[in-house]
Formats: sequence, C-alpha cells, structure tokens
Amino acid sequence: MLEGKVILITGGSGSFGYRAVRAFCDAGAARVIVYSRDEYKHSVMRSAFPGDKMLSFAIGDVRDQSRLESCMEGVDYVVHAAAMKQIPACEDNPQEAIATNVVGSRNVVVAAVKQGVDCVVNLSADKAVYSVSVYGATKFLAEKLFIEGNLNEKSDTRFVNLRYSNILDSRGGVFEIFKERLAAGNEAKVFGSSMTRFFLSQNEIAELCTLAFERSVGGETFVKLASPIRIAELATTMQKVIGNGSVSVDEGGARTGEKMDAVLLADEESEMAHLYEDMIVINNLGRPLRLTGLEPVNLENLAMQNRPFISGVYLESLVRESL
Repeated sequence: MLEGKVILITGGSGSFGYRAVRAFCDAGAARVIVYSRDEYKHSVMRSAFPGDKMLSFAIGDVRDQSRLESCMEGVDYVVHAAAMKQIPACEDNPQEAIATNVVGSRNVVVAAVKQGVDCVVNLSADKAVYSVSVYGATKFLAEKLFIEGNLNEKSDTRFVNLRYSNILDSRGGVFEIFKERLAAGNEAKVFGSSMTRFFLSQNEIAELCTLAFERSVGGETFVKLASPIRIAELATTMQKVIGNGSVSVDEGGARTGEKMDAVLLADEESEMAHLYEDMIVINNLGRPLRLTGLEPVNLENLAMQNRPFISGVYLESLVRESL
C-alpha cells in the first residue's frame, strides 16, 4: 500500500512513532524518518529497531521551519504528531503550547508546500471540539490551519485532520499514569465517577493515516468512532489486574481544562459530515470525496450514551492485553 514511499513523522520518537514505524515499514515504505527534538528518545528508539535500514532519524523542532523544510525534501507523506499534549502543562504555559501546537503546525504546512509533499495528516483531538482548555484551543487552530492549507492554488499538497479521543497505550496518557501509580502501590485518582472517554489503539491510528494518504482529497477531518470507557471503571479494573495500589474518586468534577465527556463532532459540523464504515468524514471544503458508500450522520446514534460501552470482562481482557 505504501510501496516505495518516504514518510516523515513529526514527534515520531513518542509511543505512536514505534507503532507507526512498524506499520509503515510492513506496508512497504521505502524509508521512514523520525523527526523530533529528543536525542535520548532517538537513541532508545534506534536500539528498538536494530539494523533497520528503512528507518532514519532527524533531530529537529516543529518550531524550526527551515529545519522542517530540509528534512521534508523527497518526502511523500507526513504525519504531524508533535504537540504539547498534557493539559495542565498547556494551562500553565499557554505561550509554549501556542508556539508548538499552532505555530509549529503552520510551519509543517508551509514546509510541506515548499517541498511538494503529497499528503500531510495532522493528529488532532476531541478537545478541539467546543474547547475549554488551552490544549483544545491550540488543536482547534491547528485543524483550521490544515484545512486552509488546501486552498493554496499553487500547491497540490493534501492536508487532512485525524481527530480522536484517547489512545489506550499512549505515553503520558491516563492508562500509563494509572499503571505506574498502581504498580508502585500508590493511589490512582479519578476526577468524577461519570468521566468517560473513547479509546483507540496506536495501530488503529496508523491504519487511519494510511487511509488518509491513499483516499483523501484534501480538507477532510476523519473522526474514528470507538466504544467509550468509564475512567473510574478503567482504574478499578487495572487495580484488580495489577493487584496493587488503590483507586479513589473525587466527585468534585473535572480538573481545569478537562471535560467530563468526550465530544468528537460539533453540531455545526454535522451538515458537512458523512458516515463511512466506522468513522465520520467531515468534508470541510465540500470537495467530491474518493470514498464510496457514504451515509448521512445521525447525531443521536453518535452520542456517547448511545454507544456500546467497553466494560466488564471485555474491559479486563483489554487491560491485560495492554499492560
């Protein structure tokens, strides 16, 4: 599917990068470039792929447009995964979040156009919908920058967004935080017993990137549908499986910048949206799509309370598989 293609991943030394590198190489990519600013993570990742000649590393920051341009020379596809993602850190350092998540995204767009990249996928988040946090606001703006990138009449580069809620096994995510605290015999704290999130796997995100590379026309926002999980049940299930630590629930509500429930589609986007298999495709620019079998979106069916929850034995199985 990706036979002979050169792919660059910004922020590629994170947990997503490991799965994406394997997935892209298995799909026939000629070369995958991991672009990030952390030389230590590069060293660790290099040791995880010993002797892999299809993999190369580039030290660089998305804040540096000229470095991005030089590293995108000869690149076919880009996955823009680099971002400040921790909500408390973004709330405390809004200027830094803007510099990385907004200005950095603009730099990716400009560099890709200058180097004639075929397609660029921006990894976005549910927090971009009706944002209540600095992080969410920056992801909302990044999405808009990627949509606007398709309006350059002198460029054929396709820019698309991939929006999702949470990745179960992502570095720094709630699963990893609970895992570390419980394994050490400490308390895993949940803010609100009703807090719920949609979870995907890293492999699913990589598969969606491949779909976007091959089937997008530019300007779409792909929203992957998933079954929700109650965070409190996730924590108690993890405590049961790990056999250590404890779980507490603070009913005082979500922390600053957090929502109790994830929202993947704004009501205002529904008129531009179509249902395609297990995802929503928002046709932001109204272009003819390459996808067939599109159906209208039913907002009531998409509401979290109407989605089948991952719970009980199935959730325990998923936790055991992910630990």
